[in-house]
Amino acid sequence: MRTLGLIVFACGTVAMPIAGMAQSEITRLRLANPAIRVAGGGLSSLIRRADVQRAIHLSMRQRAELDAVFQGSASGRVVVSVRGEETASRNALQQQADEQIRAQLGDADGKIKAVLTAEQWTRLNQLDLQWRGPLAMADQVVAERLKLSQESRNEIAPIAARYGAVKSEVMASLTQAQEDVSPDGSRRTVMMRVNADELERPFSPARQKLKKAKREAEKAILAILTEDERSRWTAACGAPFTFRADIKGLRF
Repeated sequence: MRTLGLIVFACGTVAMPIAGMAQSEITRLRLANPAIRVAGGGLSSLIRRADVQRAIHLSMRQRAELDAVFQGSASGRVVVSVRGEETASRNALQQQADEQIRAQLGDADGKIKAVLTAEQWTRLNQLDLQWRGPLAMADQVVAERLKLSQESRNEIAPIAARYGAVKSEVMASLTQAQEDVSPDGSRRTVMMRVNADELERPFSPARQKLKKAKREAEKAILAILTEDERSRWTAACGAPFTFRADIKGLRF
């Protein structure tokens, strides 16, 4: 039985306590796991943006209540512990991680929902889909909400996987690792820090590569949808919104 612990922070640092695993295996598992996708914190990150707060007409009282929610959280931290036999597939390990990530972020989303009105909550979720783009349809929760056919889901999955492979490659190129070993050698902690600043630079090679891959993936996903599915996607996104470019935030 092996245990893989991941701690994902909003700052893009991933701490991985590992026991009994080779360095090559640590790296392979880490890069295969798209945990960095939650680094922005989902709705928790989106609602902190000034443009989004204005768009959903957040009151001063609500802002204060949300500040209290965020201060009471673990600084946007998500902790994942994955266990499996040595022969466990990466998909099986990934499923465990996804379930734990969703459960923890879902709790934060519930606290946000409790502060907002029904109209504000609806609009925030519309903006979330616009922020994430058509690749959000690879998320089974979104697919269920849009009532996507199984055929469409089956075609979306490999498109999202190909984009995920490019994203993992780019993230790996921006990642620096620092390893700490306990005095007796029984425990190792590998700190993985992603230099997200490169992705904030408009013309950096990393950003351009991800932008191109995302654009192609989104185009491919929209092309396979039926007319009804495309209409439901458009309706779910609500009125188009332009996010301010001067406010930092990665949409990859």
